[in-house]
Amino acid sequence: RRMHLSHCSMSPLVDVRHLSSMADCHACGRCSGHRNAIRLQARSPNAEVNALRERDMSRPEVLLLVYGVFGIALGAFQWSASPWFVALKLNVATWLIDHNQMTLLADRTPWWLLTHYPQANDVFTWLDGLLILFYVAATAVVVGTWMVLWLRAAAKVLTDRVSPWRIAYSLIPLAGVTVFLGLSTLTATLLRAEGLIVPWVTSTRMALLAIALIWSAWLSWQSVRKAALGVSRCLASWGATIIAMAPIVAALTLQFIFW
Repeated sequence: RRMHLSHCSMSPLVDVRHLSSMADCHACGRCSGHRNAIRLQARSPNAEVNALRERDMSRPEVLLLVYGVFGIALGAFQWSASPWFVALKLNVATWLIDHNQMTLLADRTPWWLLTHYPQANDVFTWLDGLLILFYVAATAVVVGTWMVLWLRAAAKVLTDRVSPWRIAYSLIPLAGVTVFLGLSTLTATLLRAEGLIVPWVTSTRMALLAIALIWSAWLSWQSVRKAALGVSRCLASWGATIIAMAPIVAALTLQFIFW
């Protein structure tokens, strides 16, 4: 590539020759064919993860991935279908009634803070709001901590030749599908309200989940192999990574099949 710097529509100069990720590129395509120096071509979606260097990895990004995308998003999408949430709400409400504490059971909440449509019999109480926050936060802490501990274990098996943060980047496909499946519940609910039933939605969801799991498992195997250690150590580290993903798969399977 003979051109070092290329003009971009949103960033004035992009160092094309040393560009190793999409962080500084807005994919506008305007540089393609410029002076016959740049040619855009298809590449594997795994290329960017596999080419990550240690200095490119960010601990805050990984924590956002495991506690945010996996933890918070999973809790936010799941609470409305969770029988655990219903049981928790009933137990707390019963305790409040038994002790004559009715403040949290009041439904005079602002419409811009919690759902408040009395004409549609859709009203949230203060207790609903607090328990939703608790459920989401608890899911984030449990799931995120589980994943961090097992990712650290995976790195320890490899004598820290591969950082847990590198292994965590291999979970990006599963993270993307987790958010997509969570949003699909809203779409399915809206379609059902309009009388449109999609019979194949559950099988499609599980197929997407299986694809994402296999994809992330393959990426994590490629990551642990970078340690250049024996097969047994790599398999043990890879197994720890699979265990790290287990609560995500279990939670989504519960939500879409058993709940």
